[in-house]
Amino acid sequence: FLIFFISAAISAGAGIGGGGIYIPILILITGFETKEAVPLSNTLVAGASLANLIQNFTKRRPHNPSKSLIDFETALLIEPLTLGGTIIGVFLHQIFPAYLILILLAVAMGITTVKTTTKGVHMHRKEQQNKDFPGLLVVNQTFRAAEELETDMHRDPHQAERKYPWGYITSLIAVFLVSSVLSSLRGGDGDPSPIGIIQCSISYWLTSAALFPLVFAIWFFVGRLVVGHTRDREDQGLPPIQGDITWTKRKVFWVGFFSLLAGVLASLLGVGGGLIKAPVLLELGLSPDVTSATSSYMILFTSLSASIQYYLLGHLLLDYGLVLFAMGIIASFLGQTLLNWAVQRYNRKSYIIFVIAFVIGTSTI
Repeated sequence: FLIFFISAAISAGAGIGGGGIYIPILILITGFETKEAVPLSNTLVAGASLANLIQNFTKRRPHNPSKSLIDFETALLIEPLTLGGTIIGVFLHQIFPAYLILILLAVAMGITTVKTTTKGVHMHRKEQQNKDFPGLLVVNQTFRAAEELETDMHRDPHQAERKYPWGYITSLIAVFLVSSVLSSLRGGDGDPSPIGIIQCSISYWLTSAALFPLVFAIWFFVGRLVVGHTRDREDQGLPPIQGDITWTKRKVFWVGFFSLLAGVLASLLGVGGGLIKAPVLLELGLSPDVTSATSSYMILFTSLSASIQYYLLGHLLLDYGLVLFAMGIIASFLGQTLLNWAVQRYNRKSYIIFVIAFVIGTSTI
């Protein structure tokens, strides 16, 4: 349990879940089978993500205080497709042999380790340059302040009054609830359908697929919305906001693809989805602190959805799952507090990226 606690503290601090670390511990140390370890990993990830959400919900972005630290708009673009992907992943988990699941886990994490480490090294060099030449940092801060002032001049006065985008938040919660209700109606080995749906029947597969039209519609609508916001800034002659994503149709398409893939891998491999989404958000240009908070927020829905489906299928050991869920909450509070202190103390956001890379790399080994 001490190993679990330390692993959860480090992983949750980076907002990446840490399922890739928990699964080997559950298999090699505690003796669970792979198909038992994956569902239990999801419960631990869910607990850690819930604690991260509680800590990050009221925080604002250092480079743009008008926005929440969590990018709720980007989360609504990504997470519904991820929830759809968890349905596919849970089915594949029942079909694939254990060795294939482990191979896929290693390949996915190996690729993201390299990409994330490269991103961290690049940011660390930039931070070191600002430290060695303080004048550059002053110039950068001056330009950033000017950008924020110019943005304030063009901002809708009603937008500033909305501290939290409740429309985005409630929409994502609604998608999660719809997904959970459909899973409950579909039922499984662990909890038969309350409306008499028989496994592998036509109604069973139709209920499983019913979520996909909704999540694709949300992805399409929010995608047009974020691209429109970027074009509005360009039309007004405003520069991109440093640390935010400059959206294009191409980026929206690839984000949709990786979102679906993250959901499949999250439920198939028990990794929470952060191993895929966090590196993608960093690659798109989202600030590391915003990436960490947003990734953790999305992982909460992904891991809870996967846990519910595993429970319904009879694959989740509920007593162990509840203990790990509580442990994740406690460890996450500790990890997030320590990482925030380090970033503020040394003024290096690259530390967040290196922690993400460390978690992914350790998981791969």
